[in-house]
Amino acid sequence: MQMFKNLSTFLLATFLLATSAGLSIASGQDDDPFAKSASEGGDSNWGNGDANDSDWQGGQATIDDRAIITSGGIDCPVILGGSTVVSTDKLKLIGKLDCKFRSSTLTALSNDGTFFAVASKTTNQKDTSVAVYDLKTGKKTCDIPGSEDEILDVLLLTRGKYVVTAGRSSPIIRVWNGETGKSVKEFEMPERSRLDQGKVAFTSDGKYMAVIRQKELVVLQVSSGKVVATMEPPTHVDQNGDPTSRSSSNDHVFIYSSIQDLEFPPSGTELAAVSTSRGHRMLCWNKNAKLVVNQPFSLVQRNSSWENDIQWMPDGKSWLVGGNLVERITGRVLLAFEKKFASDVQLLVHDQNTILGRLGSAPNIISKVEVPWDKISRAQQAIADKEPALIAPYQAVDIRLEFGDTLGALGDARKSIIDAVKSRLNRDGIEYEVGAANYFKLRFSEALGDTLPIFERQSVFGGRGRDTGKTMTETKGSLVVEFFAAGAAQPAWREVLDAKSSRRFRQEINAQSVRESMLDRLSRELEQMQFPYFMPTDEKLPALPMIIK
Repeated sequence: MQMFKNLSTFLLATFLLATSAGLSIASGQDDDPFAKSASEGGDSNWGNGDANDSDWQGGQATIDDRAIITSGGIDCPVILGGSTVVSTDKLKLIGKLDCKFRSSTLTALSNDGTFFAVASKTTNQKDTSVAVYDLKTGKKTCDIPGSEDEILDVLLLTRGKYVVTAGRSSPIIRVWNGETGKSVKEFEMPERSRLDQGKVAFTSDGKYMAVIRQKELVVLQVSSGKVVATMEPPTHVDQNGDPTSRSSSNDHVFIYSSIQDLEFPPSGTELAAVSTSRGHRMLCWNKNAKLVVNQPFSLVQRNSSWENDIQWMPDGKSWLVGGNLVERITGRVLLAFEKKFASDVQLLVHDQNTILGRLGSAPNIISKVEVPWDKISRAQQAIADKEPALIAPYQAVDIRLEFGDTLGALGDARKSIIDAVKSRLNRDGIEYEVGAANYFKLRFSEALGDTLPIFERQSVFGGRGRDTGKTMTETKGSLVVEFFAAGAAQPAWREVLDAKSSRRFRQEINAQSVRESMLDRLSRELEQMQFPYFMPTDEKLPALPMIIK
């Protein structure tokens, strides 16, 4: 590999399909929410008024290890692994549809488990039709046509049989009857509306729709197309929820553009979102359109951007974000599912006590995991009572740094490492105090790496670039991070972080800039480092976050 300078950087953003969580709806109650009745006025309820233990696993069903897992949301009676239909009560195979599709294909399941929709092509392709299946009969009910000029980015099923399609290349949201394939309604959004995956959501009764429209997040009444609520815009905040020095009146534009998923709870009384603008943040609005949660948080289980969906737990006190169960008030991860490299993890909330999906350790199985709420609650109460602990949000720790062989000024490395660790501790509300009894011990050393030729190119599309005839030796850093309780000879927790200097540069390449790039990368590793924010001295209490492997 070569070192490059003057390399342009590009950001590729992809978004996760939002699924509409909801309760089962009886066919006798299935009034068409898209047809405005004569008695229906423009009034709306929105915007007005007040608003790692194996015994946790409860069952499993075998599927293809690359199959898409599709859920209809909370209490849905079935779940699909590819085209295989599985009952959610006992995880038994109960049917198989006559269709095949790849893992990058959009799918949707109705919240009552009666209809399944699947795109005819993988993502980012035009003229994509949608096939709809009746799961009671296993037969295809219709094919919904695609458009030669449009890409399908949004595929949802709402109110049982209604299929919603939309895409980035058109301002039109289309609603279809999944039984007949006939068009039911169309919504035309203003130009620059964000009709991408994760940026459109419906309430479970199908009466309201949330969408990012230009620079606003709005709720529409679907029968009339009227905007009934415009969400209070968020600003960037620090870990305590206070505006940062970088906050501005335009923050919401970037926060909205980085939304990965929008989701109504089953009650339809709030609207939640997860955004990746300046790190991960949870957002939630009430029915008065007031922003009631703007909480930064850190994922224990790191995900690709398209995996950062947000799902409501039925009690509304926490959300499942990717493989992380995140507490709503604090933004702390309570429970995380370990993900192995290159594994395709999908986790779905079934009810307050149960999560279904594919674990990294078993990609060919739909597993049922019982959430250990009793253990989590005991640990949360211990934190509230400030019980004795090795590490806890109410207890300060020291940072002690030792150096081995180094290749530059110690002061630069010391500041970079200490600042990164302090930032990481602050994320969990843990204070740094010189001389604290419990402490992090860090041992840092550097070494020379490969000597590489330097090529110069003006663009990422510029091919190999011009050989400058110069070379530079990369820098490697190693950091041993250990946590010690006062007086203990052995660490209670340990991790080793390694970092290399960058191989792409915008500035001049020299020994100093190469070393600085290694320290920057090591700082990012430290800020993402995962360790328990609560390690009790009482062995009967669990550490938090709990990890399921």
